[in-house]
Amino acid sequence: MHSGIDIDTTGVSRKQPLIAACAGIVSAANDEGGDCGGFIKIDCNNGDAVGYCHLTLVNENINGLQIPKGFPIGVSGG
Repeated sequence: MHSGIDIDTTGVSRKQPLIAACAGIVSAANDEGGDCGGFIKIDCNNGDAVGYCHLTLVNENINGLQIPKGFPIGVSGG
């Protein structure tokens, strides 16, 4: 269990580009998130954090970088 919100991605293509929901620093970007699979976490500039799980492709080169809202960060797992 977690305190986050799971978004239903039924009907989303496994090739759907994933973009950052906020501007901030990427604090995790890896293909091995345990039960989560491909994982990216952004520590948003407003103090919130956004995590993305079950990704089919993760841009690991962005780990530690400041990124703008809307920046492509990976590919959805559908």
